[in-house]
Amino acid sequence: MIARIHLRLLAAIPIALAVSALVFFLVEASPGDPSLLLLDPNASPHANDAQRAILGLDRPVAERFGIWMRNTLTLDFGRSFVDQVPVRDKIAAALPSTLLLSSVSLAIAFGLGLAAALASASRPRSALDHVLSAIALVLQSTPIFWLAWMAIAWLAVGWGWFPTGGTVSLTSTLEPGLHLLDRLHHLALPALVLGVAFAGEVSRFARGALVDTLEEDFVRASRARGASRRRALLRHAFPASLHSTISLLGLSIPYLVGGAVLVEEIFDWPGMGRLLVGAMVAKDYPVVAAGVVALATLAVVGNLLADLLAARLDPRVGVP
Repeated sequence: MIARIHLRLLAAIPIALAVSALVFFLVEASPGDPSLLLLDPNASPHANDAQRAILGLDRPVAERFGIWMRNTLTLDFGRSFVDQVPVRDKIAAALPSTLLLSSVSLAIAFGLGLAAALASASRPRSALDHVLSAIALVLQSTPIFWLAWMAIAWLAVGWGWFPTGGTVSLTSTLEPGLHLLDRLHHLALPALVLGVAFAGEVSRFARGALVDTLEEDFVRASRARGASRRRALLRHAFPASLHSTISLLGLSIPYLVGGAVLVEEIFDWPGMGRLLVGAMVAKDYPVVAAGVVALATLAVVGNLLADLLAARLDPRVGVP
């Protein structure tokens, strides 16, 4: 198994390189000149040429692509075009916020999704099952940005239960004892939006796995020995189907990362999503490259952890 883990980690390298190359050509094809964003509009053309030379934008595309890929391999992306801050510092500041938001959202999604799946599988094809399946389908089909704006309009602005955005309130910085609670309060709504949006997918997937497992011979045998349907569901079917549901964890990482980009922008959450959106608008190539490589690596590692957890729950699965 250790050898397979090493192979999976090595496989992350060409994936990260391919993603980085794709991002380079997408950024290159986008309109605009990043050097113009750093100059006074009334600056002379010579000043613009000098700025392009400083940023390395005067070099041929092939040469800049080679530098881009070398930076991806060495994980040395230099400094931001916009503020000359080291790119590693920007990633180090933004990545923990995204990991926190994604982790809490993942816990909410699996908590709600598994609870709904158990309720549906306990009475398949009942009214409760149909209602929960319809809700899950609606959540799965709802654009996450619309869900975020509705949550802000109702829960934040309308009812005042949550702040509309940011990470901390000004008053909490003046009272250190309230700082942690205030951060959790600001985290709650974006994490809830992202978690509820993905809970529909978890519910439908887990419900199908549970219903199929309930038809297995070992579950039928437990019912024949006198076990109630509730006991057979919780003690036998649920643990046996959990490894297939855990495999969804690996597929959820790219979804959560993509959803976090929108949620962070809407809720003004200082994570990788906001960092990448701002860098793409400014055509800040080094930050874009580093951010995409970090997120692609995170997705690969998340898939590997999901496979390891599934293999731990059921050794017959193994690590592909």
